[in-house]
Amino acid sequence: MGRILLVAATAALGFWMCYIALQIKQDGKVRYGSTGQRVRYEDALDPDRFLELTRRYHLLIGSGFIGIAIAAWLIASPVIVMFLYLIYAAGINFARAAVENRLMTPVQESEGNE
Repeated sequence: MGRILLVAATAALGFWMCYIALQIKQDGKVRYGSTGQRVRYEDALDPDRFLELTRRYHLLIGSGFIGIAIAAWLIASPVIVMFLYLIYAAGINFARAAVENRLMTPVQESEGNE
């Protein structure tokens, strides 16, 4: 029973993150984002770039959760499943750091546009 709940919760979180990614619109409003995300959007130098990176981040993380849920259902060993979750948690932190790094660096103009 615990395994079913773990898989269901993980898959639901993954589908929710993918749904949120598809709800991020280019019309200048973050509909379902947290207050912190909306503040960062309003302060972003390039809001369209912010929305695109946020959309990709949510899709990547959401599809990863769905993959982990499938793996947790198919793998019989709880120890291996636990390590998958731990590795994925570290991966989420690296992905978040990469997205924040991209948002902090200014967009470089190509030399041909000068």
